[in-house]
Amino acid sequence: MSYTVSAAEERGINFRPESTVEEVLQNVWFILNTMEYDCPLARGLGLDPEFIDRPIETAQALSVADVFEKIETYEPRAEVLEVEFESNHATGKVYAKAEVDINGDYDSEEYTG
Repeated sequence: MSYTVSAAEERGINFRPESTVEEVLQNVWFILNTMEYDCPLARGLGLDPEFIDRPIETAQALSVADVFEKIETYEPRAEVLEVEFESNHATGKVYAKAEVDINGDYDSEEYTG
C-alpha cells in the first residue's frame, strides 16, 4: 500500500506514534520540511537549499533526486515511488509531495539511523 506525504500539509510532531506506518510517514514529512544544515547533530538531514530562488521548474528538477536520496538515507523503511510538486506561482512557494511505500521487509535490528 502506498501513502502520499506532502510538505504543504500542516502537522505537529507526535512523540508517541501508534504504529510504524505513522512513524515512518511523520519522518518523511519532517525530511520534506527541513532544509539541510538546520539540524545541529544531523547537518545532512533535509533537502538541499540549492533550489531556493530558482525558477519553479528548475527548482523542481533539482529537487527530485535530492528527495529520493534523503528519504532513502534518513528513513530506510520508506521506499519512494514518485515525487511531485505543488506550486503556488503567486507566492513562489514549492512543496514536495512524495508517494512512499513502507518496506515490509524492515528488520529493526539492522536499522542504524
